[in-house]
Amino acid sequence: MDNKLAKIFKSLFGVEEFTEELSVESVNKWDSINHLSLVMEIEKEFGVEFSVVESINMSCVKEIKKLLAEKS
Repeated sequence: MDNKLAKIFKSLFGVEEFTEELSVESVNKWDSINHLSLVMEIEKEFGVEFSVVESINMSCVKEIKKLLAEKS
């Protein structure tokens, strides 16, 4: 899971180091448009779908990993 997420984060946000602490507050390029791209990329890569509420709550890597674990 981490490798796939790291690849997505590097591609969308250009982050060098992927950690659970990455969040909307700590990643400069994580704006509303890129957030939508992030959700869509994760859905495509992991073959899952998120509700609107789940998508809104995806404000940090830790929460994203929790949601993915619940869907698998």
